[in-house]
Amino acid sequence: VAAILYVAAGAIGASGVVAVFVFGIFLGNLKHQSITDVRKFQSEISFFLRTFFFVYLGALLFHSPKPLEVALLALALSVLLAMARMLSGRVAHALEPSSRKGRLFESVSSRGLTSAVLAVVVSEKFAESGAPLPIDLPLLALFVIFFTNAISAWLVFRKKGK
Repeated sequence: VAAILYVAAGAIGASGVVAVFVFGIFLGNLKHQSITDVRKFQSEISFFLRTFFFVYLGALLFHSPKPLEVALLALALSVLLAMARMLSGRVAHALEPSSRKGRLFESVSSRGLTSAVLAVVVSEKFAESGAPLPIDLPLLALFVIFFTNAISAWLVFRKKGK
């Protein structure tokens, strides 16, 4: 269904990525009597869609003229995001002392599908308008997703050891 929707949206001049993304949101908010069947279907289709987008982004890695520079920028952004998350956790603890100081939410990052989809959409829109992109946005999103997940895993294992 997602592949047919992607092709159909592209055929009428709409963005196939956005159409599939909206389809995923629609499935996530569906109400049905047999919720376990719907949840199982949703889990399977979301795995397929995530795999599709991450394989697509991974294929872009081999077509980027400057993957090392993009990776370094993504690493810097990921470290800044991790520091901002830890700082916000400390501020939340200062404002609400009853909250646990070492909360896991300080280290948890987004899963990345939304940022990956939006990076592809923005990149496509820039390409359609003819405006030059100063950096490969989908590749930047791929590296930021990778590095934020790696940093989050490191922070979780570090806290688990304490």
